[in-house]
Amino acid sequence: MQSFWNSPLAVEIKGLDVLGVRGHDQAIEAQLVNGITTVSIRARYYSILTWAVGAFLKRNLDDGKTGHFSNASFQSFLRRVEFLTLACTNADVSDYGQLNGVLGTELFAKEMAQLQATGAAQVPDVRSAILLTYYGPCRAIGLLQDHPGSVLPCALTELGRRILNAREPGINETVLDFLMSGGPLTIPVRDEGKQWFSLHAETMPASERSLLLEAFRTRREGASDENHRKFLESVSWILTELEADATSAEWLLARNYAAKVESGPDGDVSDIWAEYEWQRRCHFAFEWLLAILSGALNSQGDSSVGQVVDRLMVDADRRLDGGSSLLPIKITSTKTIGMLKTLTPANYLLDEPLPTRSMSAMRGGTAALSAVTFLAALVTQSESLRTQGVFSRAGFCCQSAVRIIEQAEDRTIAHTLKELLIACAVVPHLRTTLRKMGSGQGCSLRFFPDGEILRSTAVPMAPGRSATRMSNVLGILRDISVLQAKDDGYAPGIVVFE
Repeated sequence: MQSFWNSPLAVEIKGLDVLGVRGHDQAIEAQLVNGITTVSIRARYYSILTWAVGAFLKRNLDDGKTGHFSNASFQSFLRRVEFLTLACTNADVSDYGQLNGVLGTELFAKEMAQLQATGAAQVPDVRSAILLTYYGPCRAIGLLQDHPGSVLPCALTELGRRILNAREPGINETVLDFLMSGGPLTIPVRDEGKQWFSLHAETMPASERSLLLEAFRTRREGASDENHRKFLESVSWILTELEADATSAEWLLARNYAAKVESGPDGDVSDIWAEYEWQRRCHFAFEWLLAILSGALNSQGDSSVGQVVDRLMVDADRRLDGGSSLLPIKITSTKTIGMLKTLTPANYLLDEPLPTRSMSAMRGGTAALSAVTFLAALVTQSESLRTQGVFSRAGFCCQSAVRIIEQAEDRTIAHTLKELLIACAVVPHLRTTLRKMGSGQGCSLRFFPDGEILRSTAVPMAPGRSATRMSNVLGILRDISVLQAKDDGYAPGIVVFE
């Protein structure tokens, strides 16, 4: 049995969402960012991809409408566009910085070094990421559109054609010949294309920036109009917040969440961002519980959840005076949840980004007490907002945690911990992982049940949080000069968004 369950783990699955909970907060955020994804980070890829689609079709089809379309040639062209973009951005890094989010940085590292050392580098025959990464965002802001019933993968919108026309005069035949051929990239060709393919805001012509701004600002019609409205409201809220105090995405989200808890909702899009942050914090707590449980099984051996809790509480009581924790108070496992709520400060871990590294590094009983305290604080902090219906999108695990903690006033922390582990760690982990395995994905189980006993697969578990697209929104606004980077985050830039 042990051999069977461990046999698939020779190839460890790297999937992050081992509880199946992160999709809930990501779904909230996706409605606020107008197609920006967790990997679409740089604004100029929008115009580069739009131009690339149009330029390829114009070069290979008669009048851009008829002729023979080769998907292999199209993919090769996009790969070379991606390669040139990386090279041009790299060439500007000493002047402008901002290399984050550049596609192919690791994939083409050897070739970039070769280009710098010898003056030329061949483009490897690998799959391009630019279409997969930026087609959805380009479609969301109205630059590209699906082309059903055609062998062509997509088509330019009217605004997309305006971007093509704005970029075309500056991109000379030398650069186009490189992109359409199979030859190496040379430094002279790179330098010819730098103004048009570097991602840095400082190299973007005003005409191109103006068109991107128009695309981001223009309201959509139909099903996507509501999400675009929320995006525009989000940008307006972001700019107002950053006008008062330059900051980062994580601090902006934490500050907004704290404001809603302390002062109530404002009836605008910032309420939704607060719920997103609350759910993201809850989901971290659930992964923290799973990590604590997995760590206990790995170190102490196969056990029931009750046996794990008993050992954790003995460890916690022993370490109260010397253990490392985030506890704001001295508590024991025999205290009730009602007493814990009374003793925990109302602003516990409220108005700052979560110290996830410190939390993840904690072990044993003090980590378990800290996780329960944190979850109890999240339930208390959100009570008014949930009652008013402001926080109304909670997933199954959040609902379970709220119910368990609200009904546990007279129950001990130890008893509540067991309930939370089962409802918010064991059940969702098994359900999510077995479902993935049933659909053909690899085994990422941290344990499996044998009656009441959980048998460890000895795979380490570390809690984490969903990467926030808020960071990408700020980065994209910075790329089109609506924001500027500061040492402590972002502040309004030189271009007015509205």
